[in-house]
Amino acid sequence: MSDVVLQGITHRFESEDVLKNIDLTIPHGSFYTLLGPSGCGKTTLLRVLAGFIVPSEGRVFIGSEDVTELPCEKRNMGVVFQNYALFPNMTVGENIAYGLKVRGLSRTEIQERCSRYVELAGLGDYVSRHVQELSGGQQQRVAVARALAIEPQMLLLDEPMSNLDVALRAKMREEIRAIQQQTGITTLFITHDQQEALSISDYVAVMREGAVLQTGTPEDIYNHPEGEFVANFVGTTNELENQQLRPEQLMLANADQGGTPVRISTVRFTGPFYEYTAVNEQTGEQYHILERNRGTGSARSVGDACSLVPCE
Repeated sequence: MSDVVLQGITHRFESEDVLKNIDLTIPHGSFYTLLGPSGCGKTTLLRVLAGFIVPSEGRVFIGSEDVTELPCEKRNMGVVFQNYALFPNMTVGENIAYGLKVRGLSRTEIQERCSRYVELAGLGDYVSRHVQELSGGQQQRVAVARALAIEPQMLLLDEPMSNLDVALRAKMREEIRAIQQQTGITTLFITHDQQEALSISDYVAVMREGAVLQTGTPEDIYNHPEGEFVANFVGTTNELENQQLRPEQLMLANADQGGTPVRISTVRFTGPFYEYTAVNEQTGEQYHILERNRGTGSARSVGDACSLVPCE
């Protein structure tokens, strides 16, 4: 029942600092996400935690144990890579059993664990198939089941859904979250997808250029961003009356109802919502507004003069 703590983690490749004095605490049993653009240091930080890299400075603790110098094979971490790293010449069952055989478990224990995690990952109908016969989503579940079968103290997921299409990504992130909640395993998840991070995480750390800019719950990060980069990276923001407001926190009213005068420049229908862009013609300021589709069609059209007010 131990938290994972990273203290002052800095790492250099040649003369470049790719991680810069990072302090993080990952609570036991939580789903913790590193969110940031490509090249910000997310994967490097995961590799430090996994033991593939010894940081140039700083310490890694699991509970009170300092594991900074401990090699990866002694940390008991389950890792799912971006490309899954499955063995194509093996069946689903053989892939899941591989780490258990390496650890020298008995045949009975291997069979019991394989059966448990095959069922947990919903792979019962595929256990005898070779992995190249499976879809991308099924291969991902094999990779997760294999990582869990060794019963690691932590699960590390390095952008595991980047190769999936949009619809399958949404389905698989919910499946991974459900598996994490069933097992209670501490999980570190890496993504550059803001919606993904906000929808499945207990905690999020937003990274940029090797540094952690803000940590907190998804609600904290979205509703109370610290700085312009975080505000814009996790969603769109508008500045109105000295407030930073999300598109859904603004409302379009009739032109004679007060507020900031604007004119509609674009209308986009997304299904559940209408997305509007409006411009203050005096200042040139542009605003983004999100209104729920209530089944009656858009109340506004391009060219309409309106007033922009914060939602009550």
